[in-house]
Amino acid sequence: MNDLTMTNVWLGILAVISLIEFLMIAAAGLFAFKAYMLWTAPLLMAVAIMMLELFVAFLQAFIFALLSSVFIGLIREGAH
Repeated sequence: MNDLTMTNVWLGILAVISLIEFLMIAAAGLFAFKAYMLWTAPLLMAVAIMMLELFVAFLQAFIFALLSSVFIGLIREGAH
């Protein structure tokens, strides 16, 4: 893996961890007035970020496979 991919992975993990940490802080005040609104937003955002990370991983794998097949095809074709 290159540095950019690892950076994307670590930033995604940091975003999810910070949202879950906010979720835990909001859950501590669960008995406060309308506290359910405080923990639903971070939970939904964490799930959305995880889905986005999964989409980006599949997209990167697809582009890598596509470019690999194109380049291998170009090498095998030979000069005219």
